[in-house]
Amino acid sequence: MRQLLKVTGSIIVCWVVLGAGPATAGEYPVRVCGAALQEGLRSDALTLRRSSLNMMVQRDCQPYGRGDGGVITRNRMYRGKARYRSIAYALFDAPPGTVIKRLVWSGRYQRVDCDWSVQLVALGPGFRRVLKGVRAGERCPRAVGTAEVARYRAPEPLPVDGATRIVQQVVCGDPRGCSTSRTKIGARADFRTFYAQIHLADVQGPQVSVAPSGLFGGAWVRGLQPVQLTSTDNVGIALDRILAGSIQLDANTRSCNNSQRIPCPNGAAQLRVDTASVGDGTRVLTVEVADAASNVTRVEVPAKIDNTPPGRVRPAVEGGEGWRRQPGFAVGWTDAPEVDRAPIAGAVYQLRRAGTQPWGARQTRAEGGLTRLAGLDVPPGDWELIMWRTDAAGNESEKLASDPVHLRYDP
Repeated sequence: MRQLLKVTGSIIVCWVVLGAGPATAGEYPVRVCGAALQEGLRSDALTLRRSSLNMMVQRDCQPYGRGDGGVITRNRMYRGKARYRSIAYALFDAPPGTVIKRLVWSGRYQRVDCDWSVQLVALGPGFRRVLKGVRAGERCPRAVGTAEVARYRAPEPLPVDGATRIVQQVVCGDPRGCSTSRTKIGARADFRTFYAQIHLADVQGPQVSVAPSGLFGGAWVRGLQPVQLTSTDNVGIALDRILAGSIQLDANTRSCNNSQRIPCPNGAAQLRVDTASVGDGTRVLTVEVADAASNVTRVEVPAKIDNTPPGRVRPAVEGGEGWRRQPGFAVGWTDAPEVDRAPIAGAVYQLRRAGTQPWGARQTRAEGGLTRLAGLDVPPGDWELIMWRTDAAGNESEKLASDPVHLRYDP
């Protein structure tokens, strides 16, 4: 069994619950091989390439098997030669808008002859820095066939601040070609990474758009309401949430994977808000999204909320409640002013013969600002009517029905 490196405190959860305190604001880690225990020992953040069949690249981060494993770049072992500048490399490119701040790394390299270059290199605007290894013709062993082997088991920080690219490479540096024959210790040129944790600084905040529907559709609403939003970011969105002041109403933690260069997804999300927890009236709520590096964008959006049914009114029969010979009744009432509430949208009423118990079927009138029920026709006899109002948010309550009024008709 291979010995995997396990560093206490090196595992950082990709998603960020704001207020819980991310390790470093504006940074996020990308984990490779032994650093990616949480992600299944992946090395997907690295691009592996070779220039010819004389070279070899391999992902072998699993803890089982013979040898050291790791992310491997080396020559292929067979009798013959690799051409000048034949290369095998593993490449990490910082996503657009980010730079590499820190690299914690462990691995090893070996070289049997001086024709080969084996290096770990950091590249940035205007600089090239060799972090580990040697170039062709450098520090050559004095004795022919002597191997140069350097092993770094414990992860160590390497100076990469400001870099945008890290390259692990094995390159033939002899214009006459480089031998690829097997040696007692394996390949003639071999560089591999056991563990890498790359910390990237990201200064770009997410972009978010909120759909004008549901809670933010502009109409008065009640109850549980959806919020549709779409967010994008150069390193992906880790968290979407909605707040009333400092109170979180709902949150969506996205599935992130820190073995990827861009750990978190972009795209649409849906939140749901119980408007009863916010209070009635026009409220300004905050939609907040955070990216993989804990950068936050906030958008304030007004919402019109009303969960309270219109109050009880005292209707009166036009012309009084006495007996009449002509059909057709009208009942009117006065609405009490309600500031910053859903407007009246109609009324519900029920009829029954006076002195009986059950009320008849619900009947509705839909009309904004309704204050009068006209054209009420009843069969001969003494009838009772109760009514209550509805508002534009859909609130109504039979418990707020009026006291009965009489409609007396005797033709």
